[in-house]
Amino acid sequence: MVGMVMRGEADIGVAPFTITATRDEVVDFLTPFQEEGVGIIMKKPDPNANRMFKMFLPFQYSVWVAIVATMIFIGFLQYIVHRLSPYNMVRLRLVDALWMSFGAYVGQGGEYNPKFPSGRIILGIWWVFTIVVLALYTANLAAFLTITLAKTPIKNIAELSAQTEYKPLVKEGTNLISLFKNADSGTYAKIWSMMSDMPVVKTTDEAYDMVLSEPYAFMTDVSQLEYRALTDCQNVDIAEETFNKAGLSFLVRENAPFLEAFNAHMIRMLEAGLIAKYRSNWWPSNSACNEASYTTTANSLDLDSIAGLYFVYCGMIALSLVVLFIEIILRKYYYKIKEFLCRRRRVNSSSTLELTQENENSEKT
Repeated sequence: MVGMVMRGEADIGVAPFTITATRDEVVDFLTPFQEEGVGIIMKKPDPNANRMFKMFLPFQYSVWVAIVATMIFIGFLQYIVHRLSPYNMVRLRLVDALWMSFGAYVGQGGEYNPKFPSGRIILGIWWVFTIVVLALYTANLAAFLTITLAKTPIKNIAELSAQTEYKPLVKEGTNLISLFKNADSGTYAKIWSMMSDMPVVKTTDEAYDMVLSEPYAFMTDVSQLEYRALTDCQNVDIAEETFNKAGLSFLVRENAPFLEAFNAHMIRMLEAGLIAKYRSNWWPSNSACNEASYTTTANSLDLDSIAGLYFVYCGMIALSLVVLFIEIILRKYYYKIKEFLCRRRRVNSSSTLELTQENENSEKT
């Protein structure tokens, strides 16, 4: 359309053209009717994904790892303190110290509690830590199990460039192609490298279809994306932040005689509030999608919600059976192994004694 106006094939281009320096060199723009940023739309993730393991979602993976690492550290610390404290009268094994740390975390206590001050301080602080962690976990667990909360997969252009799940998608011939292609470094350059195998998309409808069928994040004027989200809020979601904000306007050929007249009419429309009125007709502030996004209701739990806990428990049972099998094998061959080691030790002792006697005889000779 820019080329058609530039060549004189059309007098005016009517579309939400982003005002750019490159376009301004070949055509003239009318007074901007709206400031617009580029938004990102993508398909919503399945809310039922990982449903069986929802009971672990209140904490992120890194938090679980940190809790386990802290538990092991407390066990080692208790073991060292028991070995070094002059007021400790009980010899504590490392296994017992680790088990005491685990028992304190799950609120079951242990077979032994330290009687000396340094050990009590460590265990007491660990008790307080576990109480706080348990309270945080319990508070979030109820929400995760009973309420389905929508979470935007990508919040801004930086997150899009830093992830691998969604591939960026833009329409062919838009100014976004030039924006990413001409970037030397930074976020835009990384986005361009991710677009190396991007399919050619010429219409917005094609892009929407690809977003719904494949893991693409489509970028265009945020107003278009907001309209799409209002009509299909169950399937798509928009990033919270926009980028590359600029004015939107119509365009005419350079030095067009009707430029000033058109500008005057555009200014009158803006002052009269017609642009805002038209927008409110097509982008209503109160819609079924907006109400649905803010309304959450608690759902009764089904078997899928706690099935992951059964899987974890079955895995622990399988592990215990493997350990039991190892214990039986070791117990069965314990005495044989012990007898073999004793015999080997006696043979080595005899060989050493004979070698010593031979050396003594050689020295006498």
